[in-house]
Amino acid sequence: MSETSNTSAALGTVTPYFTVPDAEAFIHFAQSAFDAKIIKEDRYDSGVVQHARLQIAPRS
Repeated sequence: MSETSNTSAALGTVTPYFTVPDAEAFIHFAQSAFDAKIIKEDRYDSGVVQHARLQIAPRS
């Protein structure tokens, strides 16, 4: 049986999907806590976030 490494290459990636009542606050939290980058963002005419895609890079 092979041993598994605890590195990001061995762990792969995760693509979570969040539905939150205040997307603006969630995006700000992700940027502050995880240095997230906005990859794609769609807003309604009112300016409210409809959909956003963020990228959180693995720590080195």
